Amino acid sequence: MTYLTERQAQRLAERLADLPRLAAQTVTGGPGGTTVGSSVPPGVDLTAVDAGREQPKLLAKLSNCVRTVGEEAPAGVVRIAPSLPPEGHETWHSESAWLLATMGWWQGDDWCAEWVATEVKAVRWALIGLIEEHSHHRTCAICGSPVEAYVMGDYALAECPKCQRVLGMEDVGYRERIAQARAMFAAKVLG
Repeated sequence: MTYLTERQAQRLAERLADLPRLAAQTVTGGPGGTTVGSSVPPGVDLTAVDAGREQPKLLAKLSNCVRTVGEEAPAGVVRIAPSLPPEGHETWHSESAWLLATMGWWQGDDWCAEWVATEVKAVRWALIGLIEEHSHHRTCAICGSPVEAYVMGDYALAECPKCQRVLGMEDVGYRERIAQARAMFAAKVLG
């Protein structure tokens, strides 16, 4: 038995193929291609600048997967894979394409499969988080749909209706509970 099931391997391949698009959206600000950010100075979007600062760290995580899998792979596997750019010239597309091209080998190696799957998941969610943060959580980074916000009981939720994904949840009922506790405390102390 291998670490990845057939469905997990398929989803991982889809997510690997989608990383270049997500990385590009962190710079453009989202699926719509517009950035939401500071208006100081005119023409400069600080959110796009911040996304650019995060991207090298995330690309380095993906590149580390490529280099490690390349070291672990048998010589024949590396020969048939697309050539890699020199170190320091990696791109989202080159790293994703290399991992996809060699996936037939490393998905069968439990250690490589687990590590690459974990790193790709972390990088993907970090990119999605950057995109959504830069759109001020108004649009879903995955599908571009407007996010719906609503309150249910003590919790405020932000959800993408198309993806059926909860983007965030916050306990807002605690304020009311604190006010009630203060009133009870005041009643006991004064009463």
